[in-house]
Amino acid sequence: TANAQVGIGTTNPDASAILELEATDKGLLPPRMTEAERDAISNPAEGLVIYNTDENCLQWYDNNGWYDGCSGATYPPFVASLDCANATNNGTLTDGEAAAGVTTVIDYTGGNGLNHSGQTVNSTGVTGLTATLAPGTLATGAGSLTYTIAGTPASDGTASFAINIGGQTCSLERTVAPPTVIGANNKVWMDRNLGASQVATSSTDTASYGDLYQWGRAADGHEDRNSTKYTAVETGSDGVANFNASGNAWDGQFITRNSGDNNWVNPSVSGVDNLWQGVNGTNNPCPAGFRVPTAAEWQVEIDEGNWSNATDAFDSTLALPMAGNRIDTNGSLNNVNTSGLYWSSTVSSANSLLLYFDSDEAGMYTNDRAIGYSVRCIKD
Repeated sequence: TANAQVGIGTTNPDASAILELEATDKGLLPPRMTEAERDAISNPAEGLVIYNTDENCLQWYDNNGWYDGCSGATYPPFVASLDCANATNNGTLTDGEAAAGVTTVIDYTGGNGLNHSGQTVNSTGVTGLTATLAPGTLATGAGSLTYTIAGTPASDGTASFAINIGGQTCSLERTVAPPTVIGANNKVWMDRNLGASQVATSSTDTASYGDLYQWGRAADGHEDRNSTKYTAVETGSDGVANFNASGNAWDGQFITRNSGDNNWVNPSVSGVDNLWQGVNGTNNPCPAGFRVPTAAEWQVEIDEGNWSNATDAFDSTLALPMAGNRIDTNGSLNNVNTSGLYWSSTVSSANSLLLYFDSDEAGMYTNDRAIGYSVRCIKD
């Protein structure tokens, strides 16, 4: 087997070197490139050397990443993967309440055992929160990172955090629950109507009225009190052709019915009686973990609270206002400040049951599903 050594500027290269350069007035100039150009190198070999023109620094590669030899700098912390999707969540978040004892543990693989400086990430979606990872040391191999959630959520819904650590990113999501009150039989209810900006301060507190839903419809924007109208005029039909939550010409619009029917969707469509049934029910408009109450659950509130009028309904822990309704034939508002009308999930023939109260009475009634009524959600 032949062996060879190369000496440039010398006739006697060191025995341990395959190449020796000797000079007193010149140096070895490795490839010069920006950091972006360096990172574009596909599968760099261990020991590969470059000069980083962004950092003005000689760098070389090993399986932990690029080593920066300037100013005594060390390898950056590195992980091969982050698993936000299967994170372990501890504690709960509630709209308007300061977070306390709330953490999330995120697993990772391929850690290089080096120190990291931690991070603090602001929430998006539901704002007002931060997720903070304290400085620490990565495991060599698999490990976990604990983020502490702090702040006060600005609303209910989903708070998202853009996690970025060890060269990997993932999106951490935490559910923020709506604020609640305890009703009859220790049932947990939302403390306000869907779409309301605050808890009712009186029976006629307009800021507490919220939205008006057609029975069985998803929260697609139609529930806004000022949403535009869509007239169901399909040939041979007294309602629209399906109850899908999206992808329709009528999305976000209040569907006014033809005079001969009581529903916004054609009653011959399969499954129309199965909408809003339970927390996982089709088109459930309530936040995660909540659903539209049954007629029986409303009746318990009436009976246990001895409701006989709007005053009783407001004086209860639910503080129900007289938010009125939206007429199904023309989309006009009606009974605002004089009546409270709240859907249940319970069907009755072609109609559905609702809670009704005014200055003189309170009870359960049936009416057309195309009418827009208030929704107050109950925890499953």
